[in-house]
Amino acid sequence: MVARDGTVKVMDFGIAYTAQKSISRLTRAAAWGTPPYMAPEQELGGVSAGVDLFALSVCFYEMLTGELPFKGPNFLAQKREGLYLAASGLVPGLPAGVDAFFKTALAPEPSKRYPTAASLCAAAEAAA
Repeated sequence: MVARDGTVKVMDFGIAYTAQKSISRLTRAAAWGTPPYMAPEQELGGVSAGVDLFALSVCFYEMLTGELPFKGPNFLAQKREGLYLAASGLVPGLPAGVDAFFKTALAPEPSKRYPTAASLCAAAEAAA
């Protein structure tokens, strides 16, 4: 949402609270977030800077394709298995590197993803 003064506010409207209650019941771990954007380890209660990069990558995918990569209801299983449509399958004519970018950015294991925001940004620019 954009405020009248031009500042941007991130809004969640309570979805994260409902998701946290469900995830906590399943895993007995505290977790906050909106399931389609949460990294697999975040759904299990893990927190790191990497979960933000995963969420940002989901946003990139959604902006580029108009679709979420992980649609649920079994978000965690979809993420762990890397079950999402290639961006090039949804948007014909994308540069060849886009699918490889998302394969790394949305990798189930944190160690196989881009380690920093700078490396994520550089890879996105190179894929374009």
